[in-house]
Amino acid sequence: MSLRAMQRTRPAAAPSGKIEGHSRRSGPLSLVVRRRRWGLQTGIGRRLRGGRSGAASAVGLLAVVLDLWLAWLNRYPESIEGRWAAGLTALAALTWLSDGDLPTLGLVPPAGGWRRWAGLAALLGVVAAACMGAAAGLWVAAGWRLPVQAVAPSQVGPALLRMCVFAPLLEESLYRVALCVPLARAVGPWAAVTASAAAFGLLHVAYGHPSPENLLGGFFLAWAYLRSGSVFVPVALHAIGNLLILIGQVGVWYWAEALASP
Repeated sequence: MSLRAMQRTRPAAAPSGKIEGHSRRSGPLSLVVRRRRWGLQTGIGRRLRGGRSGAASAVGLLAVVLDLWLAWLNRYPESIEGRWAAGLTALAALTWLSDGDLPTLGLVPPAGGWRRWAGLAALLGVVAAACMGAAAGLWVAAGWRLPVQAVAPSQVGPALLRMCVFAPLLEESLYRVALCVPLARAVGPWAAVTASAAAFGLLHVAYGHPSPENLLGGFFLAWAYLRSGSVFVPVALHAIGNLLILIGQVGVWYWAEALASP
């Protein structure tokens, strides 16, 4: 058979849907594609290796469990001072275990810059509001009552400090840094996000505010932390979210006053 005839009878190339015998919809190649498409790439926890990863996980879990217990106990000033001590101790321990590598802890500016995250924060806010509205509707439809609080104008100053300064700093240091840094390394980013969201939801149950938006908010904050590589992003988002909640609570107070007036 001539060379030209052999070229004519050579099998056709595999369809574009398959590469080296593996379909794009199944097989090892599809796993790689899916990981690239749905994977959460992060530098958080990158310097924790070997035994240090396990030690950091123990530190983070212990700090979060202690914080949940103190929040449930709700004794002043022991709970407040103990929670700050737990957060600062966990941060110091993780700093030592990571050899002071700031990107491991997310103590750096966000990847992509603040302008990018400002736009993404607006988008996240819309998505979060839609999800929370749907969750609240299901919550009410199930027969449960949504906790609604009112804040008098005279209490705005203390509430602003508590909700928009102290709470974001304390809670993000514990439920994002202390928990997500070791877990992102030990069990993967998405597992860390899930654990952080669940713990954040439990914290608000301990506060006496068992509402679905806390679980969803914890999920978005943990995702933003790992995706941006910076704890300053969830701190800012947390503060802005609490500010909007505070504005709503003041509005509820005025609304209640208007209903009560003759």
